[in-house]
Amino acid sequence: FVKRITVKGKRMRVCVNASRWTPSPEAFVLALSFIQKEERERILKYKFAQDAKLSLIGRLLIRYALYECVGVSGDTTEQNDSLLCRDDTGKPIVSPSTSTYQTARSLSFHFNISHAGDIVVLAANKGCMSIGVDVMNYRSPLNKSVSRYFDLMKGNFTASEWSRIRCDSDEQTQLRQFYRHWTLKESYIKAIGIGLGMELQRLSFTPDKTMEEINKDPGIVCTGIDCELDGEKLHHSEWRFEQCYIDEHHEASVAIHLLEDDEHERGVEGIGEQFIEMDVSSLLQRIKPLMDIRLDSEEAQVYQSLFGKMKDRKERHGIS
Repeated sequence: FVKRITVKGKRMRVCVNASRWTPSPEAFVLALSFIQKEERERILKYKFAQDAKLSLIGRLLIRYALYECVGVSGDTTEQNDSLLCRDDTGKPIVSPSTSTYQTARSLSFHFNISHAGDIVVLAANKGCMSIGVDVMNYRSPLNKSVSRYFDLMKGNFTASEWSRIRCDSDEQTQLRQFYRHWTLKESYIKAIGIGLGMELQRLSFTPDKTMEEINKDPGIVCTGIDCELDGEKLHHSEWRFEQCYIDEHHEASVAIHLLEDDEHERGVEGIGEQFIEMDVSSLLQRIKPLMDIRLDSEEAQVYQSLFGKMKDRKERHGIS
């Protein structure tokens, strides 16, 4: 279903619940026709069907964002063959060799995707230097206690962060605080493009206390978030952080590196963007396929066979 399909000015936040898409091999192959050949081949190498679904949905979300925000319909040879590529860290980006790259660059358009559990999220902005998003679910760690899990993750948080994480005796409350801090750190390092190569104790976040008071309402986006890097506070005119619930089991954080001369974005410091839920069929209705495929063709038969051989897997818990 679709709650709302709009792009509010310069910002887009979209989420998809993959558990609500249970495609037949034929339907999965049709969805594959909306992404580039090299990505189709990569997705079909997955061992587990859930991983293939999450990856495919992420690519469809990127296509949707490019269509809505940049006007890329996907009906030219250039867009079919080389619209998207991956940078040195594996992050999907608009290929610098395309005309679309110049358009996206002129709009200062950036996007990022993340998934956890059954949820895939995309955050995109025009008029920013970069953007990062991370989503996590609140489930308990697999095969280890919460205290043991925290011991393993001890080096990733500052003393003040651990104080907030452990401030309540209830373990589920501690886990929510833990993931709240973790997604903020992940969103920042994804925005600056260095991945987990950064020492996370260099970052110290103070989340918005409103997250503890809104009873997991996905309609409220919290922006009163402070961050210190190497002991120096990041100025709100340069960085904005958003955090919200996707549903009762998942929350997401977004980090936006603002342009120096963007008065509009600086003027909406306290206004966050709500994630809008879409389903896969709605995504496919709004973008164009990148290839014509007949389900009785040899290629389609191979794709269906590969998808049919993928296994189900148990849910992973915590941070892998």
